[in-house]
Amino acid sequence: MACAHAVNKLAVLPDGRLASVHEYGGGVRLWDLAPGGAAAAEFQAGGMVAAMVGLPDRRRMAVSGFYFNGGFVEVWDVTPGRIPTREASLRGVDSMLALAVLADGRLAAGCRDGSVWVVDVDAGVGEAVLEGLGNVRALAVLPDGTLAVGLADGTVRLWDVDRKVCVASLDTGQGNRISVEALAVLADGRLVSRGNGGDA
Repeated sequence: MACAHAVNKLAVLPDGRLASVHEYGGGVRLWDLAPGGAAAAEFQAGGMVAAMVGLPDRRRMAVSGFYFNGGFVEVWDVTPGRIPTREASLRGVDSMLALAVLADGRLAAGCRDGSVWVVDVDAGVGEAVLEGLGNVRALAVLPDGTLAVGLADGTVRLWDVDRKVCVASLDTGQGNRISVEALAVLADGRLVSRGNGGDA
């Protein structure tokens, strides 16, 4: 398995395939991870891709990012053996840098302007449900459905999205100079964060 350009983002899809995006441009490749696997498909998103996530139906994935005057979320049908097709597209006013799938199947999209959008992927519509958070850099969903939001100020805030209530604010101990760039939920339910300095 080889890429001609530096890989900027990776996502594991529910069917076991791997999605990668190049450091420059919006080209997304889908990889078969069987021995000797190769890129099985590729598609071009509508801008620079900042985040990717597989959807629970196992045939679609979402990508988000930015272009010259705003942000976007796109939903793609990536059924194996078919040419990927874009099913839905949502445009926003600012870069959409993070994605997570909520417990009910909707998407959460975190934006640089401090908002979090909730997107109905079937209808292709969304709304900003949380605002004024500060630059949103990472999202993750905890086992109880709580949304963890990683911010550029080095904090992680836990939100009940439907009630629009912050239930906790976590200090990563890295200070406001270290942006939270990635969040992951471990099998035991613990939350891991990574700052832009590479420390977890």
